[in-house]
Amino acid sequence: EEEASELGVIDILAADLPTLVEELDGREALLADEPVTLDTQGATINRLPMNSIEGFLHTITDPNIAFLLMTLGLNALIFELSQPGGYLAGIIGAICLVLALFSLGVLSVNWTGLIFVGLAFVLLIADVKAPTHGILSGLGVGSFILGSMILFSSPFAQVSITLVVVVGAMTGIFFAFVVAKVVGIHRRKPTTGLEGLLGEMAVARTDLDPQGTVFLKGELWQAVAVEGTVRKGEQVEVKNVEGFLLRVKKVGAPSE
Repeated sequence: EEEASELGVIDILAADLPTLVEELDGREALLADEPVTLDTQGATINRLPMNSIEGFLHTITDPNIAFLLMTLGLNALIFELSQPGGYLAGIIGAICLVLALFSLGVLSVNWTGLIFVGLAFVLLIADVKAPTHGILSGLGVGSFILGSMILFSSPFAQVSITLVVVVGAMTGIFFAFVVAKVVGIHRRKPTTGLEGLLGEMAVARTDLDPQGTVFLKGELWQAVAVEGTVRKGEQVEVKNVEGFLLRVKKVGAPSE
């Protein structure tokens, strides 16, 4: 308030509404382009409280609340896109983004800051789709923090720096966890389909010289021995799958 007074953007500093009414007495103001003198001596103050909807909309136009709604909405939608089928995260994300758009429409938004925030989530999503060992995530978090700090144009409506840093760090940790899970899935040995048979152990049900039948996961498969002859009852390892034909190699002594 003192800074605003020094900048000349306000005329009066008042501790409460009655004091403000007293300070206004005798001041001049323009009414329909005509100067008038305010007479507020002994004026009655009629308070018109906001209803519940007005109070809610007033609350979400706080820069910190608008920032949280935008961040939560984007994170929820990204989570829904990466884990489709639940719908709850997507619904919550959509609601938060609609409320955030309302708030941003009321507040004075710096488009440069908004672009930096949008770029941050593009980089974070890109790191999930094509993991770069955290490089894009790091750039995304930096872009997110920078954009959030300049998100609003007015010097009197800014997001708390502490809130920006905390939310930025939490977003970075969340995406680091997601990237780690994605990398782990990519490195994991396939467990379904024909590729999931690679490395599995089977038992020869007939001699393989070189072709015969093996028993694998409760089923009989046609198989070809890639080295030497495999006798009935010997254990083999699946080395390759060609259609429904297994290429196997003997790995142990005959099973009991």
